[in-house]
Amino acid sequence: MRQDDTLELRSLPVSTGETQDPALESLNPSIAVTCDTRQRRHHRRSAKICQYNADSNGGHAVTNYNQAPSANSEDISLETNELSVPPAFEGSDNSSIGPAQKTTLAASFNDSTITPDTDTYLTPQHEPTWDKNINTSSSTQANMFDPHQVETSTSSSDNDLLWQDPVGALSDDECELVDGEEGEEEESALNLLASPNISKVDPAEAKYLAYREKMKLLGIFLCLNVMFILVIQCAPSIAVQMIFLFYIVASAFPKFLFGSILLGCRPHLRNLNRLNSHDIEASHEGKIWSISAPEPFCSHCSTSCIGLLKCSKCGLDVTLEHPILVTACITVYHEDSSGLAAGVRSFQLAQLNFAPRYCKLVFIIDGRYDRSGKFDALQKDTTTFLLSKLYNIPISYLYSDDDAVVRYKEPNGSTKKSRNIPQPEVFADGVAMYKGLLPKKGMPFVVLLKRLNQGKRHSHQLFFEYMDQGILEKTAHGIMFVDSDVTFSWKGNTRSMLRMYKGLIRRKEIGGTCGEIEVLHWYQNPLTITQYFEYKTNQFLAKTCESWFGMVTCLPGAFCMVKPQAVETILNAYLAATSTIWAKNQLDLGEDRTMTTQLLQTGWETTYEPRAVARTEVPSTLIGLIKQRRRWINSTIVNMVMLLKTVWRPVSFPLFVSLSIELFSSFALPTAILMLVYEIAVSVGMYPPVALALIVLWCLLLLTLSLTSRIEQLEYWFHASTLFGAVITILMVIFAAQNLEGLFTKYWIEVVVMVAWVLFIAAAAVIHHQWFSVLGIVAPLTWLILSPTMYVVIPIYAVCNFDDVTWGTRGG
Repeated sequence: MRQDDTLELRSLPVSTGETQDPALESLNPSIAVTCDTRQRRHHRRSAKICQYNADSNGGHAVTNYNQAPSANSEDISLETNELSVPPAFEGSDNSSIGPAQKTTLAASFNDSTITPDTDTYLTPQHEPTWDKNINTSSSTQANMFDPHQVETSTSSSDNDLLWQDPVGALSDDECELVDGEEGEEEESALNLLASPNISKVDPAEAKYLAYREKMKLLGIFLCLNVMFILVIQCAPSIAVQMIFLFYIVASAFPKFLFGSILLGCRPHLRNLNRLNSHDIEASHEGKIWSISAPEPFCSHCSTSCIGLLKCSKCGLDVTLEHPILVTACITVYHEDSSGLAAGVRSFQLAQLNFAPRYCKLVFIIDGRYDRSGKFDALQKDTTTFLLSKLYNIPISYLYSDDDAVVRYKEPNGSTKKSRNIPQPEVFADGVAMYKGLLPKKGMPFVVLLKRLNQGKRHSHQLFFEYMDQGILEKTAHGIMFVDSDVTFSWKGNTRSMLRMYKGLIRRKEIGGTCGEIEVLHWYQNPLTITQYFEYKTNQFLAKTCESWFGMVTCLPGAFCMVKPQAVETILNAYLAATSTIWAKNQLDLGEDRTMTTQLLQTGWETTYEPRAVARTEVPSTLIGLIKQRRRWINSTIVNMVMLLKTVWRPVSFPLFVSLSIELFSSFALPTAILMLVYEIAVSVGMYPPVALALIVLWCLLLLTLSLTSRIEQLEYWFHASTLFGAVITILMVIFAAQNLEGLFTKYWIEVVVMVAWVLFIAAAAVIHHQWFSVLGIVAPLTWLILSPTMYVVIPIYAVCNFDDVTWGTRGG
């Protein structure tokens, strides 16, 4: 560990007293920790933290806060190494905080006293805590944060030797967990509670501020659309035609050029704003995270031994020295049994070029209680099914105890620990941990069952905190983020994980990569067909272009992989508390896009591996689709603005122009579509004032209802709007087919632009071997018919509900 590593003293709801905690008497005499009534909340966990850090530093611990106190501060004495209670905790009793409102009190010495009666803005986190730093030393950790120092071992071909278990199936002895390791991790687990911040905000004021920000965004949205209408109506026709021509030249053509034509020509001249190690260390802004393991080298001859049990040069055993190469962070929330089974089977079928024991699976189940503290029966079913699959036992052998922790019970009713199925360890923060080896594969797995549902980003925080504290093993090469119901291995496609892994370690500048995500069961209805077409075109046209510049703007959390050395540089920003509506849309609703933006801000590259394919379910109902796209659109707006403001790479100028046009078009596209509808309506003989009145009335109704009603109350309205838009689009297509000559004479530039756009998509589909998605005619025609819903109805609803920060899908 390097200097200023964080020492976190965390609280436990234990009995009170005025004497010094006996657990602290065994500490090194040079560390004096004073305890009073509230400090006893640290109890034995604080003692273990202090003892561990003191031992690792030769018996000396010098403590200071992230923001160094003044010389006359009474809260911490560097001369005596004595810790006292910060003023924020004096005179307050935290015992009144209920289990559903686990909060963290700000640890600033200059803050006023915070009491349970104060209205606070709750963040999705754990219990009261404050952070302190402990000075240690290391000669190697600093280099882990420099992308230039990341050593890689790569292979550009899938024909490399895949790992084969030398003894075939794993024996029962290999599947048995080591009791000593369990006890060691149990002791480490007591050291962890999450450490977010909490800001004092009156709930009514917070609601007002969120509403005000929403109205600002809505005002910008309306102003841009009005300006667009004025330009189109008042500017000369040649100017309007030049606008359309500029759009196709600056937005569509670069995607086709760099993502398809020049796909095989990738000059690596994009690394012009690399951060040096000093800048990367400064980007931590306080806590220094340690989640990456050193490269696996033989200690005898210094030969690289990635994925090997014995050194390839000297033949000595390197198993005990070998780190985990890839750790998969698998988030679980209300997935059904078929999806979970497919997700687990994907890891069992996955082919790797290293031993399975060096790939660790971490399943994080997001709460056995919902956010209101009520027992989540659906989550209990999800948990029992997942554990039954992982341990290969019947569901009837599992039951829930009084705290909703799923436990194993022998068929005869005994709860005795089975040889291969241990009872879970329950930590002080309420997290239950299960460990084992994946059947038929031998990959070690860990299941973390959270007590409260607190969101996906909080699950990531738990994952990184446990890895930083040593409860989970650190990883050397990659952290794979995948949803538990995503399928990435099936017969004929078992190397997606390997291809993504090799794409990640191909060059040291790459901080993250993602694969192609296909729509599973895309033929269900017109909505799923439309999403299938969108997924395909976005990936083979847009993502390939972004990858050419090393700037994929979104590594989807459903299927991507990042380097731990890269994630270490952004975790403080990624796990920051959210107190504004903009921050919540950025961090809580679009955590994957936010992580990608922060990686790009720190100087890392992000890439796309089209041959790493995964499949996922998409919303099959209109309401489900609107909820999902509301979250996506709002988080994309915030992150795209942040990306364009803070990331500038001169060699990526064409991409920046294209992204800027996309950001503007996300606001102006509804007006463009409606104006096209108006022009077609007038051309077919409709009286212009009537056509204009119908369109304006429809938009006003959509705005009013979106602002004032819940989406569940608008189901019939949205279905009617979708039907109305589809009918209008069909009439437009029929009219265009009957009047091709007249349309080309009057709107020849617009026709050329539209035809060019279609040709770009078709050609890119053929180049990337995705011709069926476009030339199959069913998907693009369905997308065209539903385009008013996708690009008018849903964007307007999203902007009108910018202050809605609920997840939206699966009841979250």
